[in-house]
Amino acid sequence: MRSSSKFDTLVRRAIEAGFEKILFVSLNYDLLLDSALERYGGEEFEHIDSYISTARKWSFVKPHGSVNWARILQNCPKFGDGRFRAPSDLKEAPIFSSGIKVIRWNRHSHDFYVPRKSEEGYLYPEVVVPVEREKVFVCPASHTALAVEFVRQCGNFLLIGFSARDEDLLGLLSGMPARSRVTIVGRGDSPEIFRRICSFDRSFEAKELSIRFWDEGFSTYVESPELDRLGACCQG
Repeated sequence: MRSSSKFDTLVRRAIEAGFEKILFVSLNYDLLLDSALERYGGEEFEHIDSYISTARKWSFVKPHGSVNWARILQNCPKFGDGRFRAPSDLKEAPIFSSGIKVIRWNRHSHDFYVPRKSEEGYLYPEVVVPVEREKVFVCPASHTALAVEFVRQCGNFLLIGFSARDEDLLGLLSGMPARSRVTIVGRGDSPEIFRRICSFDRSFEAKELSIRFWDEGFSTYVESPELDRLGACCQG
């Protein structure tokens, strides 16, 4: 978790490239980008509002949740000694806390979730269940609102490893301004990704977007001068 990675390179180069504001968006549940941002900033995401702090130039939104996010199952049944039973033993509709709790890594148990040791209640992971139906954002409404407003005002978009099959995120991207610069990083499939984007919403074709395809993969991209060039365009 603490070793350097290409995510560290991406974070450092993006933040230092000259952009006035940056929004990182990840559909992954893992903590690779989280850890890179924490290492760069020297602080941890201790609570849910840490991800969108106004004290820095960047924010981080995880629309589909995260492995270290949880809501408290407030009416989880208990054994006689006070320990929590399995949620499957619940005989009524579940009641979850309104707020999302950020769970720190437990270095002793090597786990995020130790439900029966929590005094607050059973911790239920806050992630989108990967099923064959339309996905929705599970991040807080304040995160979604920030992302919507950011996209509306942004003119530079970098899509890395995006399949263009998530309609919830495509709906968010449909708010991008006309004549925006869009870089799609893939491995030989970036033109197809753009075709999927346009097939979702034909208004993309009318936006006169400046499209850049990079088909040499994520690692090669973050080591290239491309991020610096994007930053220079913003300053120009």
